[in-house]
Amino acid sequence: MCDAVDSLTSVRVMTEQVSTFGDDEDEIVPYVLPKMKENRAKELNVTYKLWENRFARFSKFNDGIMADPATLYSGPPEVLAKLMASRCKSLGTVINPFCGSGAIAIQLAMVCRKVIAMDSDPVKIAFARNNAHVYGVEDRIVFLVGDFFVDAHSLQRTDGIVTSPPVNMTKEEMVKLIKLASRVAPKVIMRLTKDHELSDLYQLENKIFNKINTEQICIDREPNSILAFLGPGMNTNNYNRNVNRIQKKVLLFSDGVSVNRRVHWIRGNNLFAYDDYLKNIEEFLKSQNLK
Repeated sequence: MCDAVDSLTSVRVMTEQVSTFGDDEDEIVPYVLPKMKENRAKELNVTYKLWENRFARFSKFNDGIMADPATLYSGPPEVLAKLMASRCKSLGTVINPFCGSGAIAIQLAMVCRKVIAMDSDPVKIAFARNNAHVYGVEDRIVFLVGDFFVDAHSLQRTDGIVTSPPVNMTKEEMVKLIKLASRVAPKVIMRLTKDHELSDLYQLENKIFNKINTEQICIDREPNSILAFLGPGMNTNNYNRNVNRIQKKVLLFSDGVSVNRRVHWIRGNNLFAYDDYLKNIEEFLKSQNLK
């Protein structure tokens, strides 16, 4: 549990509180069996919990956000993406490798002059471009389909790199990533898993970057991630920081359509809506010639 709170830098995001289900799929499947084939219901139920957390990933999810289950799983919560972006207000141009569906790039575009969002998967770049449009920051982001490990040498030097690397990245790949990042930017922010082994990271201090700080990030008082700050002048403190996320449905309804939003949310928390959304993703990818 994390109890330390820094009121000056904590980021608060108003998100809808979604219901939770137990591990027993029977809590969901029997309800939909009369109208949905059992195999399809069970297939959807594998990733349904990711769908339940969609508003924590993107507060504007209902406005046209596109993200597949894998992206919803790996992407950072919006509250965390906002915190990472808040540390980059002094940076002009920032690169966001492994951008996924654009959660971090979108928040960076709100505080930085220019963002370069990279991903080796063209599907994720299509998601990121669409989602940036939903948030109204598409014109401040350059989207590149490319592997940072391969293309880093061709990138112009920028003010910073902000990234959430794949969780399955090996220790050797992580070291390579940090070395490449140091050639492109003097400052780097990395989101790591909550149980990442930090001793390997600290060993790189004074070898690649002359200063490395870390923070344990807690959301709703539960450990969520570790942020690593590499390079001089990063606005950070080397102690546990708590990021509170207020989960009250009513707080999202400030745009004058609270009743419609509430009804849509209640009706949308079922396997039918999830199934329809996945079909919409397929249609979206076909329209982008990616399916």
